Formats: sequence, C-alpha cells, structure tokens
Amino acid sequence: MVTHSKKKIIREATKPPDVLYHGTAHKFVSNIFTVGLISKDRQYVHLSEDVNTAIIVGRRRDNNPVVLRINAQQAWNDGILFYLGNDNIWMADSVPDMYISYHNT
Repeated sequence: MVTHSKKKIIREATKPPDVLYHGTAHKFVSNIFTVGLISKDRQYVHLSEDVNTAIIVGRRRDNNPVVLRINAQQAWNDGILFYLGNDNIWMADSVPDMYISYHNT
C-alpha cells in the first residue's frame, strides 16, 4: 500500500516570468474566474511558462482545453508567491482571479 504524506513540501519563493499559463477543462473556467486558481487536493497550483505545456496539461481533463494567461509579474509585485518546480513548471499556493485572463490563441 502506498501512502502519501499530507505534509506540504516547502519551496523557496522565486520571481516568475512576466506571464505564465494554465490549461484547464471548460467546466472549471467559470469557477476559476470567480475564486481564482486554488490548489484544492494538490499542494500547489501548477502553471507553465509556455502555451504548449498548458495545453498538454489541460488535455488530461478536456480534449480541447482552455488556456488561461496569468499576469505573474503583477501578482508577484502584489505579494503572490511563486515557486519554480522543474523545467518550465511553476507553482503557486493560489492565484486570485484578478490576475487571470483568457489566452488568445
């Protein structure tokens, strides 16, 4: 039996790129624009530096995912913390809806 620790992995806050992306299923978009991106059952919200990665991640739940644009620079300036994951993946505890918009493809 595999068990997972509920202890949060602590990461060092790092200044993000100006813009990050989040791919998601259509059914979640309305809620995201109401409450922002929240981690729910995960430790962090996962974001990507590029649109293609966001699409790949979003396809896990929707064949034609919505790609959201995160104004990470403004969020960082306003005190939202970001953490570098690996490669081009970034994380945040949450991202308020005021920093989120649709990515125009």
